[in-house]
Amino acid sequence: MVVAALTAADIVTETADDVVLTDEFRAAWRGEIDRLQALDRASYLASFFEADRETMRIEKNPDGSVTVRADRDHLGEWPSTMAIDADVAAFLTLQEWFPEWDELTGGERDSLVAQLRLFLEACPACEADLTMEESAMTPEGVPRVRCADCDTTLV
Repeated sequence: MVVAALTAADIVTETADDVVLTDEFRAAWRGEIDRLQALDRASYLASFFEADRETMRIEKNPDGSVTVRADRDHLGEWPSTMAIDADVAAFLTLQEWFPEWDELTGGERDSLVAQLRLFLEACPACEADLTMEESAMTPEGVPRVRCADCDTTLV
């Protein structure tokens, strides 16, 4: 169902053995990532989450993941700051590209955005190729995706 809707919206296309992002969506998403990376992360997150910039905190955890908080509110946790940029950019791009976006629940949106990171082919930080680490699974059973050049974890 989701793949069919994403295909109909020209976000993904099915090949003989895989589902991949369309070149057009990939370019739009990458453009949004680049736009966000030119901004102050705490400022754009405050705007995105409708929170006070002065209370926005981006905390690096001992395992390398990143937690975002505003005041005492836990807003989310990501494997890296680059994953935050990719997710917010995907959220903003999907709002424009995916007609069913407004019909999705918050949890469905979050899941879809996080799953899109698996489609990234190049690191948002340094443009190097990403590797899927089948031996290092997330708690959800998804292989870790990491940049071999800059060590950024995206999934």
